[in-house]
Amino acid sequence: MASEHGPRESAGHPGPPVSAATAADTLRDLHAIGDRSRRAATRNLLAVPLLAWGIAWIAGYALLDLAPWRAAVPAGLALAAAAVTATWLARVRSAVLSGWERRVRTAWTALMLCSPFLAASISPVPGRVLAAFLGAVWGVGLLLCAIAVGDVPLGAAGAVTVLAAAFCRPVLHHHALLGFGLCAGGAMVVLGAWRLRRPAPRLRLPSSP
Repeated sequence: MASEHGPRESAGHPGPPVSAATAADTLRDLHAIGDRSRRAATRNLLAVPLLAWGIAWIAGYALLDLAPWRAAVPAGLALAAAAVTATWLARVRSAVLSGWERRVRTAWTALMLCSPFLAASISPVPGRVLAAFLGAVWGVGLLLCAIAVGDVPLGAAGAVTVLAAAFCRPVLHHHALLGFGLCAGGAMVVLGAWRLRRPAPRLRLPSSP
């Protein structure tokens, strides 16, 4: 008889009520897991693109600074196309699927599509000023993306990009683009290479006290 009443009681009567403290702990743990998954997703998603775009920036801005623009501009466009291709191919390497990958890609695609219109909004300006301005816009994009997902190293790379755009011109004068490319592109290369070499983080549920 005891075996008959046990399932009937468990099925017909609710269990003991969950305390407010337990519910709060559960919600806190869920938020923590969500934050960790977002950081892990963006870390894996942006490793290869950061490396590819960093190399493209170093080479492209060096060409804009040192080579004639009739040769530097097509070469820069080719470098950008190669970086876009690497970014597109890197999507299949993402090991963490948290729902944030698509949002991050969409945001960067929007930034890339808006860049020509931003350039048109301040034209006509010297080509060197325009190149530094677009680089600063991308730095702001990195910084905002980092703030949204809580990625401190990515935010540091974005801040370096914006500061380099602001200070390389008055400090380096004629070689401002070369300095900007080395500073901003170098920050992206270092961060991308570090993330590729670093083992992927494992997401774990917070332990109960």
